[in-house]
Parts: sequence; structure tokens; C-alpha cells
Amino acid sequence: MTYLCLIHGANGLIYYCYHDLMRDRLGFDKRWADMLVVGNEVKQLFPALLSAAKPPKLDVRTSRDAVQFATRADDARRRYVLLANPDPKEAATVTVAVPARATLQLLQRGQIKPVTAANGRCEIALEPMSAATLIVK
Repeated sequence: MTYLCLIHGANGLIYYCYHDLMRDRLGFDKRWADMLVVGNEVKQLFPALLSAAKPPKLDVRTSRDAVQFATRADDARRRYVLLANPDPKEAATVTVAVPARATLQLLQRGQIKPVTAANGRCEIALEPMSAATLIVK
């Protein structure tokens, strides 16, 4: 939900119902850990979320209509592609055209990992109900 809000232009995020985490079927500790991961991801996106830089135009193609995305930029000229697959059952693939010499990173589940491109395209797999951000330097 956080990624969907950011993709669609949210200017702020508010989380509530702490007590609901106590009753979650997966247990408080698991859900609280999930909340910390999401918070960490948002924090790592601050350079793009707080920048007034114009969002870049990138060729982004999705294998499923359910996938939603938005582009952002930061003041250091990095480009960000925020991705969300809200489909609860079907995985999806996203293909992004990237410059030949770009350094690529994928922010997913709170971790940043290097990714590669082939023939000027970076392919990202999104599990059902998942989100990620491609960072292009």
C-alpha cells in the first residue's frame, strides 16, 4: 500500500492501528518487522521523494496490467522507477530501458542489490503483492 500511495502522488504517509498488529494472524513480531522494512525503504527513497527534480521519461513495460509504476529523480540525477504488483495471485515482469553505461540497483524488501541489463533493458520480477524500486545512476 505504501508503494501504491507513492506511485499515485502521496505527499505524506501515515500509519495507524498499532493495536491491529497485536492481533495479526502472523503475529506482532513478524508484522512489526515488516513495518520496519517498509520504513527503511521509504527512508532510502527520500532523495527522490523530497526532490523537486522533474520525473524522467523512461520506457517501462509490464507483463501484467495490474502492475503500477511511477518515475522520480533526485538532485544527483539518479532516476527511480517505483513498481508495485498489487495482484494477490499473479507474478509479473517489468522491463525498463536503461542507458548503456548505467549503474543499476534494485531496492526490494529493504535491501539494495546491484542488477544488470542486457541489450539496454533491465528486467525485474515482481511476486504477487510485492513492490520494488529500480535506481538508475
